[in-house]
Amino acid sequence: MGNRALDGANKKGREARQEGKPKTSCPYRDKRGEYRGSVTFSRAFIGEWMDGWDFEDKRIKGEE
Repeated sequence: MGNRALDGANKKGREARQEGKPKTSCPYRDKRGEYRGSVTFSRAFIGEWMDGWDFEDKRIKGEE
C-alpha cells in the first residue's frame, strides 16, 4: 500500500468483513472511460477492497 485513497479502500474492505458483510457487498464498480472504453482506476479500488476483505476474513478465521 502507500496511496491514501487505495489504503482507504483496503480499510473499508476490512471493516466490511468485521461488520459481517459479504464479499459481494464491494461498493466499487468497474467503470470505463469515455475514450475507447479505457479502464479507469476503479479496478484498483475493487482490488484493494477485496484484498482488505480477504485479509480480515483470514484474520478472523485464525489463518493470518
